[in-house]
Amino acid sequence: KGRNLYALAHAKNEIRNLGFAILVEGYLDCIIPHQEGIGNVVASLGTALTDSQVRLLRRYMDKPNIVVNFDPDAAGQTATMRSIEMLLVEGFKVNILRVPSDEDPDEYVRAHGADEFRALLKTTQPYIEYIIDRSLAAHDTTRPAGKVAAINDILPHLARMRDKVARADYADQLADRLKISLGAVREELKRTATARRPALDGQ
Repeated sequence: KGRNLYALAHAKNEIRNLGFAILVEGYLDCIIPHQEGIGNVVASLGTALTDSQVRLLRRYMDKPNIVVNFDPDAAGQTATMRSIEMLLVEGFKVNILRVPSDEDPDEYVRAHGADEFRALLKTTQPYIEYIIDRSLAAHDTTRPAGKVAAINDILPHLARMRDKVARADYADQLADRLKISLGAVREELKRTATARRPALDGQ
């Protein structure tokens, strides 16, 4: 299972045509969209995404763009975080789709239809925005300790972005949302970047 992606054989032409793939977790999350005409969806076969699966998908894409739409439960969101790293290593531009109704992809398509799902795809957010939102929600940022914890979560990801302009912009946003000094955020970001692993494509 860890070497193949479910429905890739059916999805590869549509992925090429549309220029991006949608990655979901389970069989039904993949089957139902396909039945409704959304043909660029693949699934990780019920397993955690593997490096082999990511490399396999990369072979079918000239410009590797992907939307990750895992289930909204805690396990799905943990899997989203794990997938981001692997996808970035292979050079993917990674966006995250969060369904506002907290439905799984197949549930959303059943309830609202393919056109509504396609409209929802226009609301995806770059992976770094997803990480920032998730980290700020996970900590009590009204307290100094919560702000520190959130910054410690986020800065390693910011430090690995190749795009220096985008990195600086997100640092500005982070300072504004945490209501702390921009200079402090930039200083911590510089310190984190000095010790970081190699920068990653994808943003």
